[in-house]
Amino acid sequence: MKTNKSILRILVCVFLFGTSAVTFATGLPPLQDTILLGGKQNSSPNYNDNSDLSACIVQTSDGGFIAVGSSNSNDADFHGNHGPAGYSDVAVAKLNASHDTVWVKLYGSTSEELGKSLVVCADGSGYVISATTTCMGTNGDVSGNAGSNGIWVFKINTSGVIQWQIVLGGIQSETTQAGSSITQLRDGDYVVCGQTSSTALSGYHGGSSDGYVVRLSPTGSIVGSWCIGSNVQDLFTSIDATSDSGYVLLGYTNGNNNQDVPVSSGSNDFWVVKMSKTNTISWKKCAGGINNDMSYCIKQTLDGGYVMTGSTKGNITGYQGGLADVLVAKMTSAGVLSWMKCRGGTGDDRGYSIAILPDSGFVVCGQT
Repeated sequence: MKTNKSILRILVCVFLFGTSAVTFATGLPPLQDTILLGGKQNSSPNYNDNSDLSACIVQTSDGGFIAVGSSNSNDADFHGNHGPAGYSDVAVAKLNASHDTVWVKLYGSTSEELGKSLVVCADGSGYVISATTTCMGTNGDVSGNAGSNGIWVFKINTSGVIQWQIVLGGIQSETTQAGSSITQLRDGDYVVCGQTSSTALSGYHGGSSDGYVVRLSPTGSIVGSWCIGSNVQDLFTSIDATSDSGYVLLGYTNGNNNQDVPVSSGSNDFWVVKMSKTNTISWKKCAGGINNDMSYCIKQTLDGGYVMTGSTKGNITGYQGGLADVLVAKMTSAGVLSWMKCRGGTGDDRGYSIAILPDSGFVVCGQT
């Protein structure tokens, strides 16, 4: 089905990395298919001028895909929007192995909800989605938000029916980022990350925002929540479950040798925090140049280390001199920086997602 709006409205650049010499590979395989999903709405007063936006796509065990994003449409592929004209719902689309649409559903309230990330449940029972909401109280599919923005986490079954939902945060504002802000641990729990400015939350460090982490049981109950940061601005953008039953967090920080932030190099640095299976900090590291470095995605590599991607505005070897370059960094399992590499041109280039390949290399996807 083709419509005049795509849920996958992204300009994409892809880099393949080898491992022996940390080289950029070329010769990408040809494009196999393009799927357009969307409605006819053309503007949103609350989310720039975009109607249908993608945030995350994951392959499912049947060979198909599940994608999450946001839509303020109420026509064509998207029906049942909960809000007034121009307000977005979380949009979820299930595709089969032939890339045909199995179902498309909208979730939300009469306020604004934006889908950010999802994880496929290990037991095959469905999908858990992280989103943001401005809904106060109970409205539509959303229940329990106390602040101006909350992190909304909900589970749907394989048919798209909500099984449980919860809104996380305090009385001020919490947000979570697009891409990889939720993961499932080996014991079945889920962990979601983002940022909070709710100063009344236990452990808040006193800056403009803290990194925010919440662990949920398989049924959506809160196991624990933590504020991690310094007395300036800190936030988490990505999380990945690790082989030791813990997890690793990636974000960026303005801090420098301050509380949960180690010595950093610039105004914003990549900030990596390794958490144990008992939710304690194992180690914390910063990486970057003296200018502005923004991080978006981290994955554990097959050797037990970590690879991450984002963007940099210079002062790193290989910088191309544009508005921003794609920045990729590799750390060991103990958080020791192995290398950092730039890739880009004279424009604005950013790495938003990274995936590990079977040959121990990895692929980076972003914009240019």
